[in-house]
Amino acid sequence: QFDAQVGRRRYLPSGREPRILMFSRNGLPFCCRPAVSMDATDSYRPVAFTADAVAALPRGGIDFMHDLWPLLRTEMKVAYYLTHVAMADGAASAERRRVDMVDAWRQGALDKLFNALAVHYGRFDPDAQVFVPEIAQAENSARYQQTVYRVLGQDVAESAKGEERSPLKFSLELFRVLRDNLRLAIDFGGLSAASATDFRRRIASLITRAVVGPPLRRGEEMLALIEAGVVRMPFGPSPRVSYDATIGRWRVASTQLQTPFACEVDAMVLGYLEQPGVDRSASPLLSRLHAAGRVRAGAGGSGVNVNRDGHPIAASGDVEPRLWVLGPLTEGTKYFNHYVPSPKSRFNAFREADRCARAILGSSGIVEKTISESRAASVIDG
Repeated sequence: QFDAQVGRRRYLPSGREPRILMFSRNGLPFCCRPAVSMDATDSYRPVAFTADAVAALPRGGIDFMHDLWPLLRTEMKVAYYLTHVAMADGAASAERRRVDMVDAWRQGALDKLFNALAVHYGRFDPDAQVFVPEIAQAENSARYQQTVYRVLGQDVAESAKGEERSPLKFSLELFRVLRDNLRLAIDFGGLSAASATDFRRRIASLITRAVVGPPLRRGEEMLALIEAGVVRMPFGPSPRVSYDATIGRWRVASTQLQTPFACEVDAMVLGYLEQPGVDRSASPLLSRLHAAGRVRAGAGGSGVNVNRDGHPIAASGDVEPRLWVLGPLTEGTKYFNHYVPSPKSRFNAFREADRCARAILGSSGIVEKTISESRAASVIDG
């Protein structure tokens, strides 16, 4: 229930609740979606993390942390301070400040401008928000749980403000708003082999955490369950899990806490989805295509290796021109395909499906015939 006196939700225990112990590989709590979101995909104009800046990087040798993260980190600061300026002095003032930032970036003096803005609005550290190093630095179970609770509480407070009133949330939203620029660098082997592995294993999940979270209410409920003692997170990041068949119970043990913590649990509920793989697919069609050598795994063994037209690349290296693979199955070759498309900000899936349909139907003249008929109908209606 919502407690008006303290301004947050409370959980009233019945006494029959199970003891819930949670953990994850990176040890970080989820981030909530802003209570009110803006879709700035078409309107936000980046200063540093532009398509031209990304296109200038060496394809096949891009290092995310060395080449992309400095641009993204700078852009997050741009968004953070411009939101503060807009809140304080209005949109026109923010636009003037943006022009100043563009000039400063070209002259290599943007950090000086950030320092001046920090005097009024405080310093902003994108690394602390995305990588949350204090989580990994917790030395024992109690300190780790306190840190998780505090980080989640801060996120809930920022989410409640809405994206337009939270400079922090708006800066994090850039991972979604500028996702196409990320894809420009990552898709089809843009990253170096080492960086691609690091991106798949570590960075991609951090980006997803920042912008693909549950609604605000779920964060409020999680805080209430922690306060009521129903949910605990005692293990720290990436604990070791084993099953003891002699007693029929699971054992979970910390791996990164200086003071170890371990306990046994009755049941394990997995909340992790494996990346799609052609060598372990439950799909008879995909399994047969893989066995016949007509499709092969993408980067790191994930998904199906495809070219820019969506055609799978066979085990021989040849392109399969009469096959198309779209969506989540291309994860690995392409970045971030697990989403529900919407007309404005997540329309990449629509574009790919349209190209596929045009290629298939166009070969028989169906597309041209349909377009001609539509034009004729428009003339008649007019």
